[in-house]
Amino acid sequence: MSVLGGLRQRYEHFGYTHGGIQWEYLVNRHNIKHGIKDIGSEKISILPLAEVNGGFEFAAKFNNGKKVNVYRDADCADKIMVCYRQHPFCVVDEGKIIGYIVTSLNREEVSEFVLCDYKETKRVLKAYFECFEIEKVTVVLPDYETELHKELIDFADSCKSGYCCNYNILNF
Repeated sequence: MSVLGGLRQRYEHFGYTHGGIQWEYLVNRHNIKHGIKDIGSEKISILPLAEVNGGFEFAAKFNNGKKVNVYRDADCADKIMVCYRQHPFCVVDEGKIIGYIVTSLNREEVSEFVLCDYKETKRVLKAYFECFEIEKVTVVLPDYETELHKELIDFADSCKSGYCCNYNILNF
């Protein structure tokens, strides 16, 4: 099977079918300031994954351990996670890696938000806003990330669903 993001009609021309479900949660600075104002983020650091010793290995291992994943070899996880103008960051709490985030160039879209404990979502997002001084972020999630959905729906400004990818089954 081949899975591609991108323009629907472009890939339909080559035999792909649009499908799958993704969710987009919009979180803005007001949600952070008022919705989770009592949540502390002081001990959370958002650091480039390449600068954290063992960061890429952690990310590959955690990704490969999820129920649904595309396998990432630890030796090439750094190359995979930085393609398409994506930037991977490590989430560190008091010196311990607790997750990773993959963002767009302007930091306003998160394509991967992975934590050891999703109850830390609010702390991590608050630290993310503080680190990058952004106005808003869209967190894109697959349908099956139910723990993260439960956390984001609690304070996000909006949520919408839509198709996520273009699929082509080869050698069926």
